[in-house]
Amino acid sequence: MSRRRRRVLRTVLIAAPLLVGVYALAGFFGVPLLVQKVIFPRVSEGLHGEARVARVACNPFVLSLTLEGIEVVDAAGARVAGVGRVYANLQIVSLWRGGPHFRELLLEEPFAAAEVAEDGTVNLAELVKPSPEPSEPPDAAEEPWRFSADRFELRSGRVEFRDHTPETMFEAIATPIDAVFEDLDTAPENSNVHRFAAALEGGGTLTWEGKFFLDPLSSEGRIELAGLTLERFQPYLTQVTSAELTEGVTGVTLRYRFAPVRTPQVAEVAVES
Repeated sequence: MSRRRRRVLRTVLIAAPLLVGVYALAGFFGVPLLVQKVIFPRVSEGLHGEARVARVACNPFVLSLTLEGIEVVDAAGARVAGVGRVYANLQIVSLWRGGPHFRELLLEEPFAAAEVAEDGTVNLAELVKPSPEPSEPPDAAEEPWRFSADRFELRSGRVEFRDHTPETMFEAIATPIDAVFEDLDTAPENSNVHRFAAALEGGGTLTWEGKFFLDPLSSEGRIELAGLTLERFQPYLTQVTSAELTEGVTGVTLRYRFAPVRTPQVAEVAVES
């Protein structure tokens, strides 16, 4: 072996472990710091409140990221959204698919609380600060951002709704919400039809079936509420009559279509039954 080849081989043998070490340090320590000290504070800047995470772990050799204790609180410190644990396993094919592709994406104990105040304002709408400048219309020639996952699972989710506009507060809670989406893909050419169901505290079920896309954000589908006990809607009835609901069940099916960032915006809801 010539002296030049020995020199090149020695350089490779020294550089390779160093590069692996730098990559490991960046993944195991740099990524968690970036998420906790940069990304979440940047998200908080756009909120009338704060987004925070308790723990972040990254394994750069299997391209996995784990976040625990995610919380979004409003200006008063009330928790309005969160996720107990997020596990994401990114795949290398993301480099040429036009967006992140996950082998597995798991959300454990996702939570959201929507609340309508006495003046009609909604906490989730008030949470996000208005943009100081109008957003530019998307370039028609630009490829839409794509998100895909071989398996996307929601586990033990919970959604709460409270309405303070009636004299007596109305409350509805859907839990547990469990859903598994196989071969999820938000590319426009995919039908992307999925379904999940949840039980409602106090009786009844919530079923959703539809499709959604991320770029631009849009969704259409069907929401079915079944087995709802009528007496739980007494707070609304009291506003217009002295009649009192004592028993009975009902259900309703809604078809919807919305695209809040398109021009023009689309927001359509139709009652089927």
